Amino acid sequence: MASTTLSASQTGASSMHQRHLRLVDARESARIQAARKLQWDAMQAGYRTPVRLTKRGRRLVAGLVVVPLTALLWLVSGHGVAAMGTAPITKTVVVQPGQSLWDLAVTAAPGADPRETVYEIKQMNHFTSSDLVPGQAIVVPTGS
Repeated sequence: MASTTLSASQTGASSMHQRHLRLVDARESARIQAARKLQWDAMQAGYRTPVRLTKRGRRLVAGLVVVPLTALLWLVSGHGVAAMGTAPITKTVVVQPGQSLWDLAVTAAPGADPRETVYEIKQMNHFTSSDLVPGQAIVVPTGS
């Protein structure tokens, strides 16, 4: 009959709080000790087990690769440039004596609503009022 040895081994969950003692024979105890020695030697040699990703982890890694790649392709294909909009075509004019913003708006964009054009001129030139000085160069949108 084989002799029995009381050996502590961890069973069930891998929590540090759930250690159970079980009764094993000498042969099983030697096998457990050999397995632990192999693990210890592998750890001392620097061998590490490969990282295993869960399903959620694989989805996260895939998302971290796919999302930026999709955004880059969208921008390169030209859709991103169209979505960003284009700068309005402008020209610079010099204010003549007696000219107002309304006159400049009607002259710059004859087919557009002068109120909208005046607003655009004020926004482009960072004007806080409608006062103009003769000889002043200002940026106005063109009619095209």
